[in-house]
Amino acid sequence: MNKGNLFYINLGEILMSLTIAHRGTPTGILKYNGITGELISVPFINGGPGLGIIRDFTFGPNGNLFLTDDSNRILEYNGNTGMYIHNFVENFSGSRFFGLTFGSDGNLYAADYAKNQITIFDGNNGKYLSGCSSNLNNPVSLAFEVPEPSTLTMLGLGILGLYLTKRKK
Repeated sequence: MNKGNLFYINLGEILMSLTIAHRGTPTGILKYNGITGELISVPFINGGPGLGIIRDFTFGPNGNLFLTDDSNRILEYNGNTGMYIHNFVENFSGSRFFGLTFGSDGNLYAADYAKNQITIFDGNNGKYLSGCSSNLNNPVSLAFEVPEPSTLTMLGLGILGLYLTKRKK
């Protein structure tokens, strides 16, 4: 594998951006079986209008894949077939998006390297909502805090206990 490839692991599948080592030009995203390592699709994502160097990709709440490239836009692809759907965010002026993630509110958050902020888009239609966290000094990734496993375990045990208590009555 080449340095600089992006990986996404989700429910037994692994997606990887493909880079040609001698040119550094992305040609798409490959899909692998996360258990066997078997190549499922060559390539899973291949193109869209003028697909450039892939900077990041993530899955949205609708199951589709969203990626940003060096053209400062965000493209949407069918999460099952890899077919291009449309430019979700079209060449957002003055921005250089790197990291992408969806929040629990369903909106898309993009690390905007050029504007030193996190830019927020409506997760349904790609409309600009706001920029936040100014002066981040060239952010390239972002993530939301996820409760640690012990917290989730305690919550699950509590819910199970309530269920069993109600069931006995």
